[in-house]
Amino acid sequence: NQEIREQLMSCASGVLPDNIGLPVETKKDFYELAVQEIDKQIKATPLDARAYTLGGTFLNSARQWQNAEPLLVKALDLSPGKQSLMLELASVYVNNGKLKEAQKLIEDAYKSAPENKTAQMAFASALLLAGQEAKAREMFPNNPEYFDDTRLAAIYAQLQDYPKVITIYKRLIEKNPDNIQYYGSLAAAYFESGQIAQTLALLEQMKVKFPASKAQIDGVIAEVHERTKK
Repeated sequence: NQEIREQLMSCASGVLPDNIGLPVETKKDFYELAVQEIDKQIKATPLDARAYTLGGTFLNSARQWQNAEPLLVKALDLSPGKQSLMLELASVYVNNGKLKEAQKLIEDAYKSAPENKTAQMAFASALLLAGQEAKAREMFPNNPEYFDDTRLAAIYAQLQDYPKVITIYKRLIEKNPDNIQYYGSLAAAYFESGQIAQTLALLEQMKVKFPASKAQIDGVIAEVHERTKK
């Protein structure tokens, strides 16, 4: 049963992303089934860190950050000092607006294995959270790609530094012109920065480039119009 549940979470994680052209109801069914089975597995093995880790990681990937947090906190309690788990929880803290908690956890993870590239990226993020971008760039001068990453874009978004979010997603689109999620994130950054004309123009471009997602994009356009009327 545990193996089947783990395969279910893996499958559901591949079904849910915005660039996967499946009906909303299908995605909802996969998500709800995965959540049910996560709960069953935790009840079956309440002292197994793996059950909490996989469940929390799945919910994090599904952007259900409020629900992911307690599972990952419990996982880290059961498996203290595990670097990958610390970084996973830190990303949830960032998305939940708990920037101080994220910064402390990321710094601890980095210090536990500073040669790990993932930890280096995370530490650069922690420095950004602390308003020390110059120090981050000084520490990792040979890794400019660290600063064109969705994780750092999320940090800048938390800090409401939308010009930098926009710059990152423009660069990512240049490197990955067929990634609809990057376009969507760029449109969101335009909207949050008050650039409504740019938001709508980009969404119209997306309809042409990603015709399979036209209905969904039209829904976003309608929402933008509705929200800007208020």
